Amino acid sequence: MVKVTIPPKFGLIPQVHSYPNVNFRNDPSIPEFRKAIELVRGTPQEYLRRWSLANRIFKDDARLASVILWSDSQVSFCITQAHYDGEPASERQIEQYFIESGWAQIKDPSGQH
Repeated sequence: MVKVTIPPKFGLIPQVHSYPNVNFRNDPSIPEFRKAIELVRGTPQEYLRRWSLANRIFKDDARLASVILWSDSQVSFCITQAHYDGEPASERQIEQYFIESGWAQIKDPSGQH
């Protein structure tokens, strides 16, 4: 299989952001800040790092075939990897695979992701 990224998109990465809590009653039990996990655009370097780590973790044989520099100075990556025949896994099966492999789910406090 061949994949070419579409510039300027290099996936999303989770970041933890802190926001001040509004405390109209001056309630000392309300923390000064609240944390939220937000997805932000990844950079080309972050994309390659995530791709490389996933390649190692999942033992994929994905390879960087080329870096494409477009006429407007945007960058794309051409990646190749093996095609596997089979049935698509359900979201539940994927979740179960990660749980059985020792991964822990991170809950988004905002409930958006």
